[in-house]
Amino acid sequence: MDPVEFVLKNMTRQFNDEIAYTNYTLEECIRRGADAFEWTKRRRAKPGSDTGPIKRGAGFGFLAFRAGVGGSSAVIDVDSSGRYRVHVGVTDVGGGAKRPWA
Repeated sequence: MDPVEFVLKNMTRQFNDEIAYTNYTLEECIRRGADAFEWTKRRRAKPGSDTGPIKRGAGFGFLAFRAGVGGSSAVIDVDSSGRYRVHVGVTDVGGGAKRPWA
């Protein structure tokens, strides 16, 4: 199965399969990216099936991490010089979400 279509078919569009998201632009992002890349034209269902001695690959990777812990909030303190500090509760899953600087 086409990996882009697989993701679009299986991605969640509702929280806990009950409440529809009010803004879900990830699906649009994937579709627009696939169109810009000409995914359907460039993808090879069978690797190496393109003609000629030079082979080029195209792939699609996707990951979404949602912690089902409910709503979230943030507090931003701004001083008179314009410096700011953001206070937010996050889980750092290795992508650097907890930066020690602002």
